[in-house]
This record gives sequence, structure tokens and C-alpha cells, in this order.
Amino acid sequence: MIKFGLFHLRNPFIHRINFSSSTAKAKQRVLTKQQEQFVNELKNTYKSLADNLQSEESVLNLFKKDSEEEKQEQKGSASEKAIIAQYMNILNYSFGQYYQSLSPEEQLKRSKDLIKSDVLKKDWDTFLKENRDYQDYSLFDKNLLAIKYSHKDYDPRDAKYKNQLNFYGDLDENVYERQQKENIYSFIYQNPENKKVARKMPERRKIRLAFRFRKARRAMRARELISRKIKDNQRWLLNKEKISKRRRRKIVTAPKLSFRAKFQLFGLFNEGWTVRDLSIKYGIMPYRVKAIIYQKRYFFDEVFPHLPFEYVRDLIAIELYFEKQFGAVDYGVDLQQMRKAESGYLQTNFKTPDRNVDIAKLSETEQERIKKLFEEKKSKKYDIVTEKFQGQGNKGYYLKSWIMHKTRSRHSVNRIFERIIKDSDKPFKLPVTAQARLKLGPRIASAQFGHK
Repeated sequence: MIKFGLFHLRNPFIHRINFSSSTAKAKQRVLTKQQEQFVNELKNTYKSLADNLQSEESVLNLFKKDSEEEKQEQKGSASEKAIIAQYMNILNYSFGQYYQSLSPEEQLKRSKDLIKSDVLKKDWDTFLKENRDYQDYSLFDKNLLAIKYSHKDYDPRDAKYKNQLNFYGDLDENVYERQQKENIYSFIYQNPENKKVARKMPERRKIRLAFRFRKARRAMRARELISRKIKDNQRWLLNKEKISKRRRRKIVTAPKLSFRAKFQLFGLFNEGWTVRDLSIKYGIMPYRVKAIIYQKRYFFDEVFPHLPFEYVRDLIAIELYFEKQFGAVDYGVDLQQMRKAESGYLQTNFKTPDRNVDIAKLSETEQERIKKLFEEKKSKKYDIVTEKFQGQGNKGYYLKSWIMHKTRSRHSVNRIFERIIKDSDKPFKLPVTAQARLKLGPRIASAQFGHK
């Protein structure tokens, strides 16, 4: 016992363990409660995951149905809705979860990538290689430089003002369908059984004249709408034969920067591009680059967080539809202005006329005038300045002062004057005579000194 006690004192970490049944049961109860809580939490998480999967599957099924319907519509006649729908393939999804727990910069970046991918008809989470996309000429046909309207389904005479009138909703898509709608009595003339009814109806010639008059009136209305609403930026829509050559030169060939180029520009600016580099890359003036950056920053900071995504989708569709109708370019909106700004201006320097002026080509009078301008002239010895008129009537006379000039005036001042100006706050550094005359001014204080 003595040895065991000594061993126990040498090793204080050895102690007895109580193997009672009550403590073991209490520990087992605690473990079972913890296991039940853990199992309940797992069940709840699995239920929430299953609900989310079901909701996402329902959204995907709706999206598949919508995409199939859009494809079927696109196979038929191209209407305005189909033109807009081919750009818009966005899920009707709650974007609160998509932007949840993100910084404003990350939200801005994700929204920018989302709109970019939608415009370029790509999936959402794609990393765009902007240099490669910039060299992609697949969208060149949509630009203003290569717009060619196809009028295969209808008469080319009716197609002259079709695109202008469709924008204002005055015509249907197909001229043949519109003609069938307006010609109400066409089914009567096709059926020979309805002769009695046909006698009461007007003749075909009157219907044709009425249709022509209606068509001419709509054409006149289209011209008025175009001249009133489009004006300078869309002059290319008007008939070019009526515009003189001088006016054609003044017409802006690229009135608008494209929707895709603006978001690319904003993304490059956020990545660190300068305004000067962006103006050279897209062929626009620096102040236009600053305006685009300000507009996009204001939209994503102030408008986009408080706007439902359905409205944003509609705004994108309207913008793309406007580009489809009137055209837009990805490069070169301000090339003419940039050329004028960077070309500079001619500054004639007659002292070195060989650089910029050919004297032999000038007339004799201009040559003599240039020689007189640069001849060495003597300085004036005196000046006569009239002061006032003395007296009245014929007996009056002018008083004049006769100012004599001894030498030419020089540009620099003498040393004592410069010294007085510099040390006016420290008069103890100046000569005694200059200190006595400082109150009268620096010019009088430096009068009695030499000019060395």
C-alpha cells in the first residue's frame, strides 16, 4: 500500500473512474436528444431542397414551352413580336435570390454580364472574350452601313414606305393580307351564285380607286411623320433623290452607337480602360464616352435596384427593336469630328514663309504688304497727345502735350527695382535712401540709383 501511494503521488494524472449506471444512462439520453435534433434538421433541409427543385423544374418546363412556341412563331411570318422575341430568351425567375448577399460591384458586374449574354444570344454565366467578340462580323448586316430591306412577299411599289409605316402601326405585316382585309367584297365576286348581291355592290373599278386613294393618303401621312419626328438623325430614311448633294454630305451616316457597344464600353471602363483608349477603340469623341459611362452608372446604381426585371426586359426589347428599324453601328460615330479635332489648323508664319506659305504664289500687293510688316522701323522720338479744348467758338484752341522719347523702353526692370519689390516686407535689407522713399512707391524709391 505504501508503494502504491508513492506511485500515485508521483503521477497526479492517474485518477479513479466512476462506472456507475446512473451516469451512463444520463449521457445516453443527451446523445439521443442531439441525434433527434440533427435528424430533424436534415429532414427540413431535404424538404426545402426538394421544394426548390420542384419550383425550378416548373420554371424550366415553362421556359421550354415558351421557347418551343417562339420557334414555331419564327418559322411563320416575321411579325414585330417575333423580331423582339428572338432577342429575348430570359427566364421569368425571381432575381432576389440571384443578387442576394452580394456587393454592389458584384451586382453590377452580374447584371452587365446577363444583359451582354442576352444580346449576344449566349448562356448567362459565360465569360465573354471581348476582343474576339469585337472582331466578330456576324452583326455587320444589322449596322447602318449594310442595311438592305427585303420585300419579297409584297409589291415593291407598296414596299417604299412599309418600314416607316410599320413603326407607327399604320400597316399590317403583309400587303396581300391587308388588301384582303380592306377588300370586303372579294368573296362575293369569286362566287358566281351571288350575282344578285353583286349587282347591289359597287364596281371593282371604284374599289380599286378607293384603295389607291387610301394608299396614297397613307404614303403622304408616312412622309409627314418621318419629316416631323425623325428629322436630322434619321435623314437616310427619306428619299435620296429629293436631297441635294450638299445636304447628303451633311447627313450623319452613323446616328447612334449600338446597345451592345455601349455595354462593352462600360465593362471595359470598369476593368481599367481610360477614356482616351475607349474613344479610339470605338471611334467616338471623349465626351461621348463620359456621357455613356455616366448614364450606365446612374442606371445600375439608382434605377436598376428599384425596378422590376420585367420592365428591364421590355426596355431592352424596345432598344433592340429601335436598332432593327433605324440601324446602329459599333464603331465610328464621331470619326469626322475626331478627324477635324486631331488635324489641327494652319497657322501662317511669315517670318519663315518657306514652311507654310509659298510667296511666289501670292499676289504683288500681298508680297509688298508682307515686306512692309517686317521692315526694320525706327522708334518714335516724340508723341503729341491732345489734352483738352481751351476757349469757345472760333477763338478756341487745343492744348497738346509734347512727349519726348529718349530711348526705347525695355521689357525687363532694373536690379534695384526688382530688389525693392522682393524685399518690400523686409525693408532693413534695402539701402537707406530706398527705405526712406518706400512710402512713395517702388518706382520713386528706385529713381536715384544706377541701371547696372
